[in-house]
Amino acid sequence: MKDTLKANTYLFNVMLSPLKNVKRLKTINSYLLILERLHKTVHKNFTTLKKNKIYQTEEGLMSNTSLSMEISFSPSQTIIVIPKDLTSTLSSTKNDSTRIFFLYQTLGTHGGIDMEYFKTGDQHYLAVANFENGTSYRLNSVIYQWSVSQEQFVVFQSIETFGAHSFDFFEITNEQFLAISNYYDGSSHSINSSIYKWKSNKFEKIQDIATEGAVDAETFAISNETFLAFANHYTQQKRVLVQSAMFKWSAQQFVKLQSFQTYGARDVKSFTDNGSTLLAFANYQRESQYDINSPIYKWNGSHFVKLFWVYYVSGISSFSGTVH
Repeated sequence: MKDTLKANTYLFNVMLSPLKNVKRLKTINSYLLILERLHKTVHKNFTTLKKNKIYQTEEGLMSNTSLSMEISFSPSQTIIVIPKDLTSTLSSTKNDSTRIFFLYQTLGTHGGIDMEYFKTGDQHYLAVANFENGTSYRLNSVIYQWSVSQEQFVVFQSIETFGAHSFDFFEITNEQFLAISNYYDGSSHSINSSIYKWKSNKFEKIQDIATEGAVDAETFAISNETFLAFANHYTQQKRVLVQSAMFKWSAQQFVKLQSFQTYGARDVKSFTDNGSTLLAFANYQRESQYDINSPIYKWNGSHFVKLFWVYYVSGISSFSGTVH
């Protein structure tokens, strides 16, 4: 989940398909150069950005997208960058200091707070989480599909959400799913988040999961089994002293496996280190204290045990990165 709460704080998330004959380190450095170029292009007009925007390079938008870059300036302002040709654009951006991005399309949103890019078959989609419109948190969030004939993203499906905070796309044995983190319905944070499954060319709800002000979801696999963790941020009774939770896929549904004591959790990430699976929660606040530890857990074969703390990170909102 990609939530940026402070102005001038930038969160970069790169999603890509495997590349042939391109070294990983070189590829990542090239991405960062593109992002820096985009930052320089739009920063001057930061305060005037009112809608979610899609930018492209001077070569044009590619129809077979293999890379999208997600940049959240604030809960209502998100930019997506899709280059025309992955390899040539990366190399030319690295060598040409004058290359810039320009506006290609705008997407109307209502407090847009997250975007998720994914593919089913050869079709490309963007799921947009609408958080609130100033009067209500009960809104439809929208899935857009790339139209080859119109050369733009068009509305594909609307999904009822309640203060939607994140979309997470994942697959289980070649079936596609979306996990939606619902934060608030206007009266309570103790509301269900939802799991949708791709059926008959659309997403259908298959399960509601009780959450407490959920702001992020993370899916991951261990030994061919699928797990889903929610970062719960807030509950009316205990405020930010709230349990986050992890679920295991079993018999065509997610079953609760473990709870974790978190403090206003804002993000959850899984990653691997030397064959071990780790799970990290970003704690944001404990009462009035923002200098708070965030925990990292390690899978022991049946559940997660605390490995160590990330010490005294003030009001952390997200984790990012990979351990090799």
